[in-house]
Parts: sequence; C-alpha cells; structure tokens
Amino acid sequence: MTLAVRALAQLSAWDDLTEAEPSRGTGRALRSPQGEIAHFHSGSDVDLYLTARAIRRFEEQFSQSVADRPRPRRRR
Repeated sequence: MTLAVRALAQLSAWDDLTEAEPSRGTGRALRSPQGEIAHFHSGSDVDLYLTARAIRRFEEQFSQSVADRPRPRRRR
C-alpha cells in the first residue's frame, strides 16, 4: 500500500472530509464542505490544495523536496 493510498483511506475517515470524484481529471479526491482539498491521481501522485498560510508554514520542507512543486491555484 502506497503512502497516498494510506493517506486517502485515513483522511476519508475524518468527519469533515468525503471521498469523491475529482473536479478535473481521473483518480479520487477528498472534499471538505468548502471544496476539494486533495486530488489523488495515482498511488504516488497527489495534488494538495493548501492555504497560503499552510504553504508558508511548510515552505522550508517544500524547498528541500524534489517531489513537491508548490504552485498557485488557478481560479475559475
């Protein structure tokens, strides 16, 4: 079981999160009452929708990882 699959299983058990079809593309998503917060493309590829505050909090860890690629969310 990959980390992404484990994360999806664990997070979907949270009261405020629901597993759903992603808003775009294939795979699975997690939604809060406010909208989609994670899009699991595969067992190892996940998009996380974080607030600017959360990104600033983890900025140092993100900058040290080759797998993480923070980018602004496109508005619709």
